[in-house]
Amino acid sequence: MRSIPLAAGLLLILTCGSAAAQDLVASCHASSSFDLTISPSGLLFDRAQPAPYRVELVRGDLRTDGTPVRVRAEDQDRLSLFERQLRALLPQVRGVAKQAVDLAVQGLRAESANLHLSEATRADLQQRLAADASALKQRIDRSNSTHDWQGQAF
Repeated sequence: MRSIPLAAGLLLILTCGSAAAQDLVASCHASSSFDLTISPSGLLFDRAQPAPYRVELVRGDLRTDGTPVRVRAEDQDRLSLFERQLRALLPQVRGVAKQAVDLAVQGLRAESANLHLSEATRADLQQRLAADASALKQRIDRSNSTHDWQGQAF
């Protein structure tokens, strides 16, 4: 259960940040039931229900549930641009996620300072926080899919 302190901190940050997230949802109104996987060959949007279940985008070529979708040339250009721009956002998204890990660790360290822990316990906690944060950042770097952050995987 090494990740309990970090998970608790992330939960706290997510809970505290939910008001801001709700404000964004109230103004943006964008949502999707699709998961997204970014691979070297293309983008895959998938979901369990309803159809279409799989939407694939590869260099402007669109397929839904394995069937090619004919699009006009200008729409194909737009789809290619969308794919490139989405790929370009991935490093920024990872950077924001890793900054969130740093903030969670900072918050946990600040809170633990008020717990009057023994020096050995405080050192153990600091070591665990550093290890958990490092592992989580590595996981963020490896992740290419929202599937990696669903349910138990989160």
